Amino acid sequence: MERRNHQPMSNPKRIIHQENYSKDLILHQHDELIKYVNEAWHKVQEQPHGVTYYKNVPEPRLAGFKAFDLESWWGRRVFNQKTS
Repeated sequence: MERRNHQPMSNPKRIIHQENYSKDLILHQHDELIKYVNEAWHKVQEQPHGVTYYKNVPEPRLAGFKAFDLESWWGRRVFNQKTS
């Protein structure tokens, strides 16, 4: 069996795997989102009467709007993609 003499690298570089980088990025974004929601919620709680938003005038751009169940629609879409 041949034996090789390996010399240490003079300038080693850290290898960052794409998968680990993506997970770290997602966790960082998740933490930032939680921080944002938490701070916004505390601001709302500090207000004496809370936040109230309403409009007495109907919005003409929404005259033909019909509500739909986005969660059901998305579920059907994913199901159809997987079974097609």
